[in-house]
Amino acid sequence: MKNSRAGKFKREGQVITLLPIDPNTSQSAFTAILLQIFLSLYKFL
Repeated sequence: MKNSRAGKFKREGQVITLLPIDPNTSQSAFTAILLQIFLSLYKFL
């Protein structure tokens, strides 16, 4: 469990570095990525 969880954090961390936010949990990381996508889509409308 611990190893797979650490790997998940590592992969998400690479994506998070592109975002202005620095989430503490993978759940907030997922939310931050979704927010980023929604914001970029909203700008096109």
